[in-house]
Amino acid sequence: MSYAAIKTALEKRLQSVADIPVVFDDSRYRKKPKTAFLRATFQPEKVTPRLVGRDEPQEYQGRLDIVIFEVSHMAAIIRADALRAQFPRGVSISQDGINIYVVKAELTRDQQNLNHNAYRLRIRWRSYF
Repeated sequence: MSYAAIKTALEKRLQSVADIPVVFDDSRYRKKPKTAFLRATFQPEKVTPRLVGRDEPQEYQGRLDIVIFEVSHMAAIIRADALRAQFPRGVSISQDGINIYVVKAELTRDQQNLNHNAYRLRIRWRSYF
């Protein structure tokens, strides 16, 4: 069990529901003016022991940050709502024998420039292995 499996599961889920290009943190992409896209970054966070013992599972937490680049504020918010609906609280996503549970999804304002408006959708997750 590993972070790689968690990252793969979350990225597969995002790719399956996205209708615009998705750029992951380990890939190169050149921004095109007035073109919508998503940038996803996997962020592991803390590990908490839940049971005492050498081989007992621990709780792993983290987040998937999805920055939504759109040409207008409203388009970014509509896309964020559609994406958030695909990662509802409590949903279980499975990959390689690991279950990943979505804890919450929150939307915040990110950067903007003349070509894009950006909002950050933060998907918080937890898993046990």
